[in-house]
This record gives sequence, C-alpha cells and structure tokens, in this order.
Amino acid sequence: MESINSTIKERISYVIPISYSDDESGLPVLVYEFDDWVGEADISFGIYFIGLRSNKTYITIITVSNNENILIATDSDEFNNRRAFKVGEALDGENIVSASLKVNFNNVKVEKPGIYEVEAALIDGETKKVLNVTRSYFDIKPSGMIRNEFRESR
Repeated sequence: MESINSTIKERISYVIPISYSDDESGLPVLVYEFDDWVGEADISFGIYFIGLRSNKTYITIITVSNNENILIATDSDEFNNRRAFKVGEALDGENIVSASLKVNFNNVKVEKPGIYEVEAALIDGETKKVLNVTRSYFDIKPSGMIRNEFRESR
C-alpha cells in the first residue's frame, strides 16, 4: 500500500502581489498605484507553498510580464528572481510542511501602465525538475489614471 506522504505533491498554493515594505508584513494588492509616476516601480510578491518535504532544497523563479513587456525575465541579470531555499524541519516533527517566501524587486522599469502576470515556478533543487507553476495578475498605474481601453464603448 502506498503511503500518504508519497501521494502528496509539492505545489505552489498561490503567488500574490503584496504591499511593498521592508518588514515581514505584506498585504495583498490588486493594483500598484504610484503618486509620482517615474516609469519605475517597487513591487513584492508572496509565494505560498504546500506539500514541501522537510530538509529538502528547492528553487523558485519569478517572472513578470504582459503581452508587450517583460519586467522581470526568467534569466534576469538585473534582479535576484531565482531563489534557492532549504525547508527546515517542522517543530512538530512533520515531514510534509507548508512554507512561504516574500520577494521584493526594487526599481523595476515599467514603460507602460497595464495588467501584468506574475509567474512562480517551483523546482526540485537536486533534479532541477519543474514541480509546479502558478500565475496571478495585477495592475500597475499612476494614481488616478483612467484608461480608455477599460471603458465600455457605447
């Protein structure tokens, strides 16, 4: 009989844009709005994992893009968007654990306001096999900006 541990898959439960701050907190945001638009944005993401194995090393990669622009590429030289991390042992002795990771990106060049996609990949640190990929969407714009393409045509 197969054990329950062998049927649990390592997954990214979700990746979300969060409010930018240097402390440990971060509230989910749908729209990054900037009072002084300068074509750059500080953005952050929370990545939440489930089914990870204790004492195992993983890699996560974040990419950010839309149909026209790549803000953070998979093979970015500018941003530290590839992170290796080792899952520690759970305090209660569990072998399967949940974990989260917060990543901040400073001074991301945003040529155009718009709706962007963040993609997070979870990779086995030893085999380099992609275990799971998850996406979510968010908006970046100057404060108070109203875009005609979002209005209903009459």
